[in-house]
Amino acid sequence: IQVGVAVIFFLIATFVFGGGWIPGLIAIAGGGVCLFVLKFLVTRRQKKFVDQLADSIDIIVRGVKSGLPLNQCLRIISTESSDPVRTEFRQIVDGQAMDARLRAMQFECDRTASRLIEMQSVEYLAEARRVVRSPEG
Repeated sequence: IQVGVAVIFFLIATFVFGGGWIPGLIAIAGGGVCLFVLKFLVTRRQKKFVDQLADSIDIIVRGVKSGLPLNQCLRIISTESSDPVRTEFRQIVDGQAMDARLRAMQFECDRTASRLIEMQSVEYLAEARRVVRSPEG
């Protein structure tokens, strides 16, 4: 992103000022501004997350003490908290759900593969028996 912004600033400065060293300086400044803004946004999001994390941990502790499963507590946080915490906990909950689905699919693939191997073994045995019983065998 930073390089793209610097290129755009360079092209605009070249169009406005013509050639020379001014477009290069403006491109460097544009890349620096992009980096500054990105760092500012990341720091602000991290601060919001840290400020809200204590409430989320409190929800988890109270929920587990009251008998709720941990997954349910995480799901509550992912739906009822505000943005930085909600987004991160939603990724955790979605990842757990995806992991469970992948494990179920792996189990079905393993079962299907073992059935296929059993069927191939039976087919080989039947073919061997046909060869032995045939008049040419």
